Amino acid sequence: MQIERAWLEAAELALTEHAVTLALLPMDQVLAADGYLAKLERRGYVVQGSDASQTTPSREPATETE
Repeated sequence: MQIERAWLEAAELALTEHAVTLALLPMDQVLAADGYLAKLERRGYVVQGSDASQTTPSREPATETE
């Protein structure tokens, strides 16, 4: 649990000091009911999932104009 506590403290510091923060963790540790995201939520952070249909805008192919 000491590693987990240290990671959460480092994550909170990074989130308060930087507009963008990246963390790499095994998905089972991130998404577990008692995982890192759940612990951040309990500390008052808002955790949002991504929606692939909204994050990738559709684009029409470019057409030539005369």
